[in-house]
Amino acid sequence: MNVGAAKGKILTNLIAKLRPQVMIELGGYVGDSAILFGDSVPRAGGERYYSLEMNPEFAAIVNTLIDLAGLRDFVRILVGRSETSLHKLYTSG
Repeated sequence: MNVGAAKGKILTNLIAKLRPQVMIELGGYVGDSAILFGDSVPRAGGERYYSLEMNPEFAAIVNTLIDLAGLRDFVRILVGRSETSLHKLYTSG
């Protein structure tokens, strides 16, 4: 997902207000939103941020940027079709 400054501010304020424990993004593209939200969710007390990306090339970019941003302990990138990744998340608890 590509998030600009205005939408990003709205969404990070919403994250701070709702305080999600887990957040899941469908489609990571190049990681802008994974970094923004992956930083915001733990600040709000959350436990994990997942970005589901079907394209392995985009997922590799996102993983590199997550490492550079220092968010590896919190953000997980799952590669594959969203229904498969969601099923894995559901069955793993």
